[in-house]
Amino acid sequence: GVCRVWGLAYSGNLTLNPGDNLGDDIAFSDECFDLTDNFVTINRNDPDAGTLAFADGSTSFQDCQAETGTILDIVATDAAEGIAYAYLVVNSENDQVVAILTDPTLDLADLAEGTYSVHGVSYLDNLTIAVGDVFTGSQLADVCSDLSDNSLMIVNRTVVVNEISFEDGSD
Repeated sequence: GVCRVWGLAYSGNLTLNPGDNLGDDIAFSDECFDLTDNFVTINRNDPDAGTLAFADGSTSFQDCQAETGTILDIVATDAAEGIAYAYLVVNSENDQVVAILTDPTLDLADLAEGTYSVHGVSYLDNLTIAVGDVFTGSQLADVCSDLSDNSLMIVNRTVVVNEISFEDGSD
């Protein structure tokens, strides 16, 4: 949310309470007081990565791809608006980050055969995790970040099509 911060000088006892609205008719002290003429505006943004699902509402996907990849669309619900967001694709076998996406579209042709998890991360400033890093779920950004409430699972299998021939080797 948005907050304003004023400076206040006073003597005596402070009569202002948290939640009081600042107005012309309010006494801040039972003696003398003076409020600054200006204020500082603070925009407080809290990262919230929300919950992930694929476009069809599922949270897991298995694919046996041939020569062309499958495109998956990822949806983050209840995520904070106006804050940077990325999707971390993590190899489930070794917890290594294999891709960082800023677009919620994943082409499985870009992934080797294996099992992967996809995590959403909402963050302020810069991501500190990079492709090749081991995913631990912490220390993801310079300032602060929030990891999605769930992760997605992808099982990506490659199908190799060979030639078919008769037992005698003829076509």
